[in-house]
Amino acid sequence: MVTHDPVCAARADRVVYLRDGLVVDSRVLGTWDEERAARREGDLLVWLRDLGF
Repeated sequence: MVTHDPVCAARADRVVYLRDGLVVDSRVLGTWDEERAARREGDLLVWLRDLGF
């Protein structure tokens, strides 16, 4: 899946961040768990902000 929506991306097992077609970084999130969804989304948003998203 390709998305610009961090909430959708947070449900993936792994997120790859691309800029100008090049892989900048990636993060393994593991299996999605509804009980920890909010924390997972927050952590992903912090990571994306640090990358300049």
